[in-house]
Amino acid sequence: AGLADNDFITKQSWERFAKVLAPKVDGTQNIDELLKSNRIELDFYVLFSSISGVLGSASTSSYAAANYYLDQYAQYASKQGLPAISLAWGPW
Repeated sequence: AGLADNDFITKQSWERFAKVLAPKVDGTQNIDELLKSNRIELDFYVLFSSISGVLGSASTSSYAAANYYLDQYAQYASKQGLPAISLAWGPW
C-alpha cells in the first residue's frame, strides 16, 4: 500500500503528511495486531518499502518517512523473533 502527496516538508501540513503515512504505518500495525492476537506464525514476513526511505528527495518527505518506517519496523520485528525483512525497491 502506498500514497504520494509530494511537496517540500516546509509546505506540508500535518494532515497531508499523515495521509501519506497512514497506508504503510496503519497497515503494518494492523497486520502486527492480527498476527499477535491470532498467534499466527509466519515463515516469511516481507514488507515492500522504497529506496526513498534512505535516499528520498526533498519533495517526497512524507513518502520517504512512510518507507523508512517499514524498514525500521522490519528491524524491530526481526528482533522480536518475526522473520521480517523490508525490501527497498529502487527506481521503476
